[in-house]
Amino acid sequence: MIGPGYVDADVSLQKNFPITESMKFQFRADFLNMFNHPNFAVPNDSCCTGTFGVSSATQDSRELQFALKFYF
Repeated sequence: MIGPGYVDADVSLQKNFPITESMKFQFRADFLNMFNHPNFAVPNDSCCTGTFGVSSATQDSRELQFALKFYF
């Protein structure tokens, strides 16, 4: 059985803040499934039930991650 299409757009942004020549801070932001597109699971394929062809589950929704690193 072929399920619905899968759409995913992941974006990552980072900025370095130098302190000295050998030390710096790095700020990072990751956006997983940035546009929050619903990705549905494969529909039910049991022919003798009332839920035949129904897709009742989705993949994870949008997720954001932020990080701050110190390099020395």
